[in-house]
Amino acid sequence: MCSSDLNALRYDEDEDAWYLSLRNFDTLLKADRSSRTITWRLTTSSSNFDYVDGAIPTVHQHGFELLGDNHILVFDNREEEPSRVVEYELDETANEVREAWSYTNAADTYVYALGNPKRLDGDRTLINWATDGSVQIIDSDGTELWSLRADLGRSEEHTSELQSPDHLVCRLLLEKK
Repeated sequence: MCSSDLNALRYDEDEDAWYLSLRNFDTLLKADRSSRTITWRLTTSSSNFDYVDGAIPTVHQHGFELLGDNHILVFDNREEEPSRVVEYELDETANEVREAWSYTNAADTYVYALGNPKRLDGDRTLINWATDGSVQIIDSDGTELWSLRADLGRSEEHTSELQSPDHLVCRLLLEKK
């Protein structure tokens, strides 16, 4: 049996479309809700897009955020190499994808599971490095503005608490401007 590991799901009301992250298929999907058809696949193989200008596909990606204007921010777990956060610009007419921005932290952290990015006001990005037990806020140049390192070990149970909007640390980070 093959498991897709659907690990993130977003609905865009304006487009009436679902966006899905399928970790084990290294795939992001856009699906039209009303017709129940797949609009496109962004993946390592059988992608509807060509990766141009040095863009590379995600591997075992996890969380993502729709930024508007055909931009998507993705936590790219990678596989046995440093994880990163990447912002893609999708051209659905030309079927091309470009990297608009990417960030790998100075420690070259590899996150084997989980991981979530969140774009904040002021072109800042909140990154939950999940199994590493760390959270950062960086600016668009990759300068670290704030960080938290918790001795959470490698427990997915504990790091998932950091992802909860009800968790105190998350509330404080998201409310701070």
